[in-house]
Amino acid sequence: MEISHRRPPEWEYLAAGTDDIEVTSRCLDATGSQVPGEPYWLVSRVGGEPVLGLHLRLLDSAPDDPRYDIDAIVRGELPAFDERPPGSPSDRRLYPAVLAILPNWACIPVGPGAREVNLLVTALEEIDTWARSKGAGSVAFLFVPDGQEALRQALHRFGARQLELYPSCEMVLNFSTLEEYLKLLPSARRKDLRRLQRRLDEGGMHFAEADVASVREQVLEMRIAALRKHGHPIDIRTQAAVLDRIIELYPPADRILHIVRMGERLVAFSLSLRHGSTIRGLWWGQRPEAKGAYFVLLFPRLVETALSLGVSRINYGTFNWQLKVSFGCQLVQLSGHMWSPGALPGRLDAEHEASSSAGMA
Repeated sequence: MEISHRRPPEWEYLAAGTDDIEVTSRCLDATGSQVPGEPYWLVSRVGGEPVLGLHLRLLDSAPDDPRYDIDAIVRGELPAFDERPPGSPSDRRLYPAVLAILPNWACIPVGPGAREVNLLVTALEEIDTWARSKGAGSVAFLFVPDGQEALRQALHRFGARQLELYPSCEMVLNFSTLEEYLKLLPSARRKDLRRLQRRLDEGGMHFAEADVASVREQVLEMRIAALRKHGHPIDIRTQAAVLDRIIELYPPADRILHIVRMGERLVAFSLSLRHGSTIRGLWWGQRPEAKGAYFVLLFPRLVETALSLGVSRINYGTFNWQLKVSFGCQLVQLSGHMWSPGALPGRLDAEHEASSSAGMA
């Protein structure tokens, strides 16, 4: 097993064949700069062959964005799907910290070993040893989706503490036409969409698809405005670099831009990326005069495009959960897990765990 500062060539092999866009090299290259810390890569081998890969970040201090901040997560400072009382500050040193996380709020191991609990536990032991060598005060696996059952089991067996996080939203396209999709929505939502479409039409605004390269400056301007509106940290240089890398690395067919124009002026947009049979909603923005365009762009317009491309799943990301569910999304639970390097016994004794469970039954 090895942990290196450069992405190993084996990563392409390990990540092949997955619909998880976050693990792909071009997604990491395009959007990875949004994740704080220095990138590292773990590759585990069996008989000399690579079988498991994990992406790590080493942070010297707390980042500006609380969604990456272990201390903020422990204190319960992130937005919550369910109301919960705030936690207490940690009495332990948490930084430097090791984060297992990918861009766009996901923690997903790659390779056939990602389904092997014992191999994952061994990888956690290696990460623990490596984290100690770096002087880390904490290790955290953040935003583990509920489909990663083997990883969750390994983290539990290893003794990691579970953290309260929020869900993501995705839509499974189990319909074949836009009309079928609209019929699945509550009557109130169909009325909302008709009302919004009518108001935008009456305001002289028109929907279209465009190549993001042709409207780069306007997209970037609205992206920054959206971040500012929602109180997220703003680094214009980083956001510009991400957009330029998307334009460089993704062909036009895989970078999906829906826009709303008023004359020649862009007043709303949604930018999504396609990988295989999945679309990942990435950025959106709108000017005040296009209020409500968000819902039309992200739901009927993006759904219609997805159907035309043969896509079976759209990942809409986090936040606005109730609204997204009302437009046909399902919740995907995300979990966090952390420990202090050197403070855990490693593998929990399976016999003791079984007897304890029996005693509680």
